[in-house]
Amino acid sequence: SPLVQKMVQLVNAEISSVLSLSTIAKKMNMNASYLSNLFKRETGMTITYFINQQKVRQAAEYLKESQISIAQVSERVGIHDVNYFARIFKKHLGLSPSDFRKNN
Repeated sequence: SPLVQKMVQLVNAEISSVLSLSTIAKKMNMNASYLSNLFKRETGMTITYFINQQKVRQAAEYLKESQISIAQVSERVGIHDVNYFARIFKKHLGLSPSDFRKNN
């Protein structure tokens, strides 16, 4: 649907920001619960899972293409707690950020 497409575009455009369902709902002037249910129904995943997936994809690119620290990568994708970032990264890709960098 156009609303879900707009949510995806917003996440991708603001990947370096701290994003949440509530911030997306505010930016779209929509009810958070409605957007959450719509997104889940159309994509099969929660908006939070999608946001984290996109942040991990971007982080993986930074890890492959640069030598900046993992803490800097975490900051660049809008996750200010490096330990949380490492957990999310491992959950999505099966490797810690440092192991991912070694293998790529």
